Amino acid sequence: NSRADAYSVCVCARPGDYNEGGESFLSLSTRLYVSDKRGAPVRVWAVDGPDKTFITGEVDPESGACGKSAVRCVGIANTNKTVVQGFTLRNGYTANDGTGGAGSVTYGAGLCNTTTSGSGRSTGYLVDCVVKDCKGGRGTAAYGGNLLRCRVSNCAVENQGVFRQSKLYSSLVTGSTGSSCVVSDKSKAYNCTFYGNKQEVVNGPNTSYSKYGYAYNCVLAGRTSGYDIVTKDYEDDMI
Repeated sequence: NSRADAYSVCVCARPGDYNEGGESFLSLSTRLYVSDKRGAPVRVWAVDGPDKTFITGEVDPESGACGKSAVRCVGIANTNKTVVQGFTLRNGYTANDGTGGAGSVTYGAGLCNTTTSGSGRSTGYLVDCVVKDCKGGRGTAAYGGNLLRCRVSNCAVENQGVFRQSKLYSSLVTGSTGSSCVVSDKSKAYNCTFYGNKQEVVNGPNTSYSKYGYAYNCVLAGRTSGYDIVTKDYEDDMI
């Protein structure tokens, strides 16, 4: 079988800035929304790569920042190994606890990959993408999903985690700011580099915050203040 045969639908995106329109996903406008109720995989591929192809979110027009009328970049739901590849996801926003209430409206300013009810996470992939300049309540860069060979920069979290319930592989994460840690809520990072992030990258299971993350064979360096890891006791499966 050829690689193309692995996908039921393959959409090739031309170079440009996709900064208009969208669909509602988890009560928030989403610029690119992929949902296949049959569970068959879909591939959305920017053939000219992230330097020329952009998916741009939008601030809430009333607050000028986070809010319930903001626009996230990408939403993936009810899918089996759907792939979004070769894009730059930028300027995605969600609500936060103060502007839209807690819950799914705060999930994933860059990527939100979960079910249509907001419970659990599905098995989508973000591959060879850039995620930058996003701001949100929970899982700002990614809530759910798998990130492979991605570069994530300058994402700010206002409530919990730059990544939540996500898996990162061979990716670079820099310039994260905000509350909570970078890799949180059972997220896992493999062979990644974290450099110059304001908050700790992971906080361990023996801290008071129970929704910890894991980092395997990763480089953690250059935190702008404090330490890259907060835990009372190191465990064999961390760092």
